[in-house]
Amino acid sequence: MRLVRLLPFILLFLNLSCSKSSLFEIYTLFNPKLKAAKNRIEESIGREAEFSFRLLADSSRHSLSAFKGKTIFLNFWATWCPPCVAEIPEINKILAYYGDKVVVIGISDENTERLKSFLKRHKTDYINGFVSRSDKLNEPFRQMRRGRPLSFLIDPNGIICKAYMYPVTLNEVKEDMEEIR
Repeated sequence: MRLVRLLPFILLFLNLSCSKSSLFEIYTLFNPKLKAAKNRIEESIGREAEFSFRLLADSSRHSLSAFKGKTIFLNFWATWCPPCVAEIPEINKILAYYGDKVVVIGISDENTERLKSFLKRHKTDYINGFVSRSDKLNEPFRQMRRGRPLSFLIDPNGIICKAYMYPVTLNEVKEDMEEIR
């Protein structure tokens, strides 16, 4: 069974022409919990994004509704997650490319001191926030606890348009942003 779980990574290593989303699909075939999480996330597409978090800088509470009128790229990540760490430069590129047309928010549920220490070593140009592990999260955001990275593209009306259950690139987001406009 361990070999089956490694199948997507073996395919990636062999550089077969599989996209990250295709590899993720293959992986969900062998992981029922991940497949259930994927289904819950996909059911949220087209629904309003209700989510609140605290800013890492000052612990002030914020809600996504405060950003209505702007497109939001919301990323759930962790310091212990290698794909999340590798994704940081791409998320910085998203913000650099779109500037003030997009609000980019990174959220973790780790200890704030650990996050602050990590972010001193890894430059992020976007908003960093956190939720407590005891916070009750609405679907689909509670699925962050099943696997990361997990990102959402939310339109200016606060509607979830796209979910990424794998590390994203600027080019992928560009394609999806065109659909929002």
